[in-house]
Amino acid sequence: MPTQVQFRRGSASQNNTYTGAAGELTIDTSTWDIRVHDGITPGGYSVSGSASTATAIAGGVTGDLLYQSGPGETSFINIGAADTVLTSDGTTATWEV
Repeated sequence: MPTQVQFRRGSASQNNTYTGAAGELTIDTSTWDIRVHDGITPGGYSVSGSASTATAIAGGVTGDLLYQSGPGETSFINIGAADTVLTSDGTTATWEV
């Protein structure tokens, strides 16, 4: 009989407070993401494995630039005019000459 490997698993709220050992993997049963732990960071680092998250780009228009505006959220910014540069202060982005 083949060997079975099972990882720790739990809801998003359980994973968010769990500090796993360095290199440990856990499964988020709310999102089905894999979490990679470093032994320090509560919740570890999420590795999304679902192609269904691509639906987050729905709603944009031709030429829009998309960016990750929050966990699981995608937003858009219209393309700028010619000879402008997109700048950001870390929370907002604007086109400048």
